[in-house]
Amino acid sequence: MLSENLKKNNRLTLIYYISVILFLLIQSSVFIKYISITNFHPNTLLVLLIIFSLNNNFKDSLKFSLFIGIFKDLLNPNYILLDLPIYILYLFLIQILKGGIVSTNVLNRVLVAGFIIVLDFIIRNTILYFELGDINIEPIAIVHILVDISLFFLFDRIFSLISKKLNKYEF
Repeated sequence: MLSENLKKNNRLTLIYYISVILFLLIQSSVFIKYISITNFHPNTLLVLLIIFSLNNNFKDSLKFSLFIGIFKDLLNPNYILLDLPIYILYLFLIQILKGGIVSTNVLNRVLVAGFIIVLDFIIRNTILYFELGDINIEPIAIVHILVDISLFFLFDRIFSLISKKLNKYEF
């Protein structure tokens, strides 16, 4: 029984890792600029990190955040070692918040995701301010945050359904 649950959990974890690679390829492709609106790209990797961290233990979540952070840093030549420490910071915050809430409650999960997404927006704009010496936050930024939160809700439901299917059926 334990072996079967481990296999199902490993399959779901593999789906998360494949999703990261897929989203990294999409975000780093040349064609992304043609489908982006107002030069906005949803932070799907942060959304996946939040979902994975809410659903898994600290050790597995740390491996996942290291995986995302390293690959994102490798694909972004402008900021070396920026994403890795930020994603680890988010992981610690999620684990702290997860300990104080019921992580199966949808509203609590969305609130945690919203907090981390807004924090990410603040941190990245603060870094941009120190780099440029000026910051210009447009009102459309609120829409970007809402899109990321909506993606969290959507992906959270999708991964929840996948998890239920893996628990229900044997592959």
